[in-house]
Amino acid sequence: MTLPAFLILTGIWGFAALVFLLLAASSETGFRYGRRHATRDEDHVSSVSFIVSGMLGLLAFVLALSLSMAQQRFDDRRAVSLTEANAIGTAWLRAGLPDGPEASVLRQTVEAWAGLRLEFVRAGPDPAKIERLNAETNRLQTAIWNQAVAIARPRPDPLAALMLASMNDMFDAATAQRRAFSTRLPTEILWMLFGMSVAATAAVGFHLGLAGRRHIVLALGLLAMWAACITSIVDVSAPRVGSVRADDTPYIWTIQGFGRTPSVGDGERPGSAGRVP
Repeated sequence: MTLPAFLILTGIWGFAALVFLLLAASSETGFRYGRRHATRDEDHVSSVSFIVSGMLGLLAFVLALSLSMAQQRFDDRRAVSLTEANAIGTAWLRAGLPDGPEASVLRQTVEAWAGLRLEFVRAGPDPAKIERLNAETNRLQTAIWNQAVAIARPRPDPLAALMLASMNDMFDAATAQRRAFSTRLPTEILWMLFGMSVAATAAVGFHLGLAGRRHIVLALGLLAMWAACITSIVDVSAPRVGSVRADDTPYIWTIQGFGRTPSVGDGERPGSAGRVP
């Protein structure tokens, strides 16, 4: 089972509490083992201190690297959301360039596309629902393209070419968004981070046990910070679970620019359509 799966089962606070308890248990185990091997040999304690410092330094590097990778993936999802919303707004505006009732029908289909893309971004970790949304996206993409080609074929002019190009950009943005949501932090890195954290807390506890004393408040504070970092990394790296989710506001603004209210309730927010063509 992956760490994001644990996050789904326990919730953000439950996951943080679970990580804290596991780290605390590891630290306490190391402390008790160190107490059993307590020594007055300063050289021995110093050598253990050197090793523990190296482990903490390496763990700090892995923490920073993991957080950076998770943040990069989150930023990618946010950036692609804005790009896709702009592409939808532009496609809707350009769908009205040709005259005739077919253009009105095409605009309505683009509006349905926008609602479907909003639902995709808001979807939770249900694989069946995501698969259904992807299948519906493929079906609607074919319908939009057929409608656009039917409008453009009798009139091969720059306006029709501009409309077709905007439809293609909209489809490309949807593919990019799908890829952004499927790109996660590798599970091996998350488990490595968790395993290194458990080993490092045990080593810290062992070192304190050798010294024969520890400061409970500072030790608990360190473990709490450790658990918060791990929880934040797992939360940010998971695109559809946890408290850190990709912003759907650009889609809402675009749909409101159509003169409609988004059908999926999330509160109305003022905004405008995408870019001017």
